[in-house]
Amino acid sequence: MAQRFRPAIIVLVSLLVGLCLSCGREAPLGEVRVTSDPGGASVRVDGVATGDSTPASLLLGVGPHRIAVDLPGFLVTPASREVVVTAGTVAVANFALAAVSYLTVTSNPAGAAILLDGAGTGYVTPRTFEVVAGHHQVELLLAGYVDPVAVHAVTVQSGATAVIEATLLVTGALAVASTPDGASILLDGLNTGRLTPWIFNLPEGDYVVSVSRANYLVQPDAITATVAAGDTATADFELIAVSNTGTLDVTSMPAGAEVWLDGAATGSFTPCTFRLLAASVEVSVALDGFHAPSPLIRDVTPGGAVDAHFVLTARKLVLFETFSGVNCQGCPAMNTMLHNLETIGGYGHDRVVSIKYSLPIGGFDPHYSANTLDNMLRVGFYHDSTAWDWACPTLFFEGDLVIEPNGYPDYARMAGLLDAALAEDPGFAVVVEVADFQAASLEVTVTVTAARAITTPQPQLHLAIVENPVHYDTPPGTYGETVFHWVMREFETLATMALPFSAGESRTYESTIPVSGNLVAANLAAIAFVQDGGTIEVLQAGAAFAGTDRPSPTTGRNRP
Repeated sequence: MAQRFRPAIIVLVSLLVGLCLSCGREAPLGEVRVTSDPGGASVRVDGVATGDSTPASLLLGVGPHRIAVDLPGFLVTPASREVVVTAGTVAVANFALAAVSYLTVTSNPAGAAILLDGAGTGYVTPRTFEVVAGHHQVELLLAGYVDPVAVHAVTVQSGATAVIEATLLVTGALAVASTPDGASILLDGLNTGRLTPWIFNLPEGDYVVSVSRANYLVQPDAITATVAAGDTATADFELIAVSNTGTLDVTSMPAGAEVWLDGAATGSFTPCTFRLLAASVEVSVALDGFHAPSPLIRDVTPGGAVDAHFVLTARKLVLFETFSGVNCQGCPAMNTMLHNLETIGGYGHDRVVSIKYSLPIGGFDPHYSANTLDNMLRVGFYHDSTAWDWACPTLFFEGDLVIEPNGYPDYARMAGLLDAALAEDPGFAVVVEVADFQAASLEVTVTVTAARAITTPQPQLHLAIVENPVHYDTPPGTYGETVFHWVMREFETLATMALPFSAGESRTYESTIPVSGNLVAANLAAIAFVQDGGTIEVLQAGAAFAGTDRPSPTTGRNRP
């Protein structure tokens, strides 16, 4: 029997020996200190709550552990930390806690996908997010719609709620292509970062599309495309290798003329250079105050360079100065004759302008009374300089008292004088610009530009503000006139000009002239003229007119 139980006794003894050998030995541990700002956050280790709150000191087995903390009403940064515990050392896990802030994002229409700080959230509008206080960016995406704001930047205050409300616009498509491909695309002058071909989803509206590619000439320069909801607009460009182009240099005397190529305005001004497809091209130029010269034909060859130079001739503008009065017996006939020259004879405002000075001949004159000083200054100037005897009506043609001591030529002689004067080359142009005829004070700029060298002994630059016409319900005088033309309202001598002018030289003079409130702004004109103070000859004039029906220096006779 004793031998029968011997193996079991041996096993039991072996177990007891083994247990004794392991007495006093434990698994190795290390310390982890967990802190948070603010404190009081519950601590989890490897996803298991420890029952401890920060700050806490934990004894954990050696090796990696995932530490996390949580405090109601606060967001934790980072969400968790991985620490590696080593026996006999202290590991640290620090957390920053911020009061929960909220960001509410809505859109009209709803259902737009929400990107928060560049990352997809998996949610659509409307949605409220718990976020860390600070700066955030939100983007919204919805098929068939576009957010005109593109990126919403918002600052969320700690513990507060920020709201983004976006209105999405129905989109259309814009397909931009070029032959060959690979051109950079610009919309409204801004580089999109895209290359042709590309399709943009855009809000409804007009867009200026242009493309560019190194070593290529683009035709056309730009396309205005209209994007409509549910439709696709197109903008197609042709790219021409620079090797198939040449250059065209366009110059003029004087410089500053606008350039047309094949009848289309380029928006460029002389001197300028164009790179063009090898071909024959018609070149035209125009400059305010100058006749438009005949176009030039130039052949542009591959790799070649050609030039087109224009010599401009100043366009003569004739000035009448008349002395009249509402009580002057002969004045209605003179006024009618001059008006007929304009309306029947075809001598319009691009060829002839007039200034009427008023005198109290025969009684009260409202035009004289409105500006006695300026009227009398011109009376005194011509009385001292000519044989004029103050009588009305009197007409000075370009400063010349044609009929002495007073009077005016008949229609036929006036037409002959005009034709002869208009055929002259004054050598320089006077261009007048008024910023706003509706303003209480007129900001007037006068530019004098010479096409050739000009020498005049005593030149003076004068500026008159005239009203044309002036209407009355009942005649203000004794001879039945109710409509008066070119009535001087303000007069100023701008400068004793520093002549001579060299060829191509340009000078600018500026003046601010207050006008009374009872004038009709739409009937005003500003007339500037250069007069020799010694010979009293009027050398050249220029004018600017209020109202859309007035001629412009860049239209009609002056346009290529």
